[in-house]
Amino acid sequence: MKKFMKKFAVLLIAAALILSVINTQYVSAAGFKDVKSTDWYYSSVNRLVDSGITSGVGNNRFGPENIVTRSEMVTFLCKAIGLSPSDGDTFMDITKHWAKKWIAAAVSANIIDEGVIFHPDEAITRQEATEMLCRSLDLSAETLNENPFCDITTDIGYSTRAFEEYLMLGSVKDNERYFYPFSLLKRSEVAAIIVNLLDYKLDKDSFKAQKKAVLDKQEKETPTTKKIQQIEVTVSTADELIKQIGSNKRILLKPGIYNLSSIKQLDSKDKTVTWRQVDDGKELNLSGIHNLTIEGINNQTAEIKVNPRYAEIIYFNNCKNINLKNLKVGHTPSEYTCNAGVLSFLNCSDIEINNSELYGCGSVGISAYSTKRLNCVDTIIDHCSLRAIELQKSEKINFIGCKLLNHEAYSNIVDAFNSKEVTFEKCEFTDNNNFEWSFFEVWGNTELLIDKCKIMNNSQPRDGTWDASAYFFKTQEYDGGSTSKIIVKDTEITNNRCDYFCDDKYSVTFENCKISDNEWEE
Repeated sequence: MKKFMKKFAVLLIAAALILSVINTQYVSAAGFKDVKSTDWYYSSVNRLVDSGITSGVGNNRFGPENIVTRSEMVTFLCKAIGLSPSDGDTFMDITKHWAKKWIAAAVSANIIDEGVIFHPDEAITRQEATEMLCRSLDLSAETLNENPFCDITTDIGYSTRAFEEYLMLGSVKDNERYFYPFSLLKRSEVAAIIVNLLDYKLDKDSFKAQKKAVLDKQEKETPTTKKIQQIEVTVSTADELIKQIGSNKRILLKPGIYNLSSIKQLDSKDKTVTWRQVDDGKELNLSGIHNLTIEGINNQTAEIKVNPRYAEIIYFNNCKNINLKNLKVGHTPSEYTCNAGVLSFLNCSDIEINNSELYGCGSVGISAYSTKRLNCVDTIIDHCSLRAIELQKSEKINFIGCKLLNHEAYSNIVDAFNSKEVTFEKCEFTDNNNFEWSFFEVWGNTELLIDKCKIMNNSQPRDGTWDASAYFFKTQEYDGGSTSKIIVKDTEITNNRCDYFCDDKYSVTFENCKISDNEWEE
């Protein structure tokens, strides 16, 4: 009996030791209450904790869904490659920032360039993070390989290099590989990226061999269409521009005016370029075109315009991977109100509009219907007569650094129906007048985020009178109900005039906003 009890005691001690080891491992590696062992990023978070790169966001949380800022990304990278915080005055806007020394270390290590403004608390895009990642590993943007991603047509160097090194592979959908360059990164995604960096530094050859095997398997199961390079041409007339439009083209426009109404308007043989008859002329329709860039050459602006008031400037239908850059697009000056918009997209995807101006008297600046992944960056949209933006059943629509101004809108400024992941970031809405319904109006199942914007000097009345009951922010019911949301963050709303501020305090939320000197009823 004593012998049995002795053996039993030994077994109990052993079991206790095993349990303590298991429990210790669980706490040290997976102690975050918001990270489950079934989460895809579980092992990556464990690795970061064990490597001393992160201890979470506090309160025993990792914050996997939190969007990563530029300063946080820099800090992750510096810790991962073994840098120490350093002193130095690198940017004017980080003098009292918590990450000041990590940012200085990143400048010293050539992860980022020294400058005047760093914007440490702004969300980082995938494209920005990829450049930092490559530079932290001394990987240049120079590459002779083809761009593997269907949604990047310019500045392909770092994304292609990251793909070559198997650091960032993107995702495959409909047999094409996407990078989503302007999408924001979550902490869970950054955890996986940093683990790739750690493994790459530890044993580059082994890392690349393992990742290549994963990629080869993925290509075998879901083969991607090989990226076709664009044929580059330079044009100087509207006739030359229309003749060159087609798939896999990069058309560089010399500075000047390209009046599409001044040329012989003939349909192409394959019907990808057609001219639709409208009340007072013809409208350019592009259908089924993929991988097309129309760009003002050498960062110079080229102007595309039409005469008919009932014609869209360009109507894109079932087009994919369209890049418009350094363009000024609109109708010829008219004392009348135009009844057609500037750029319209139907059943399109992966649209980039960059450093351009879309002007009236078009009725709508940008219209997107059943369209996915449209990014409008550093673009001015002005002088429209109905509304600036109209979205229906679209998703992943981003406006970054845009200016919407001087609209005489007889409806509203932004109208979105059943559209998801719609974001205005660092945009300005100024000097817009005569919105009869509401300034921002969403209805159906729509998600709208307004982040770090300025909304100033906008007014609803016409001729000095209150013409209609209008709201500044409105979530409109549709088909018996609405699950729409408007989230306004870190935004300045000043000197605006309207009937009412918002229609539903539960579906419109404000975080850290400056709201002052406005005239409306709360």
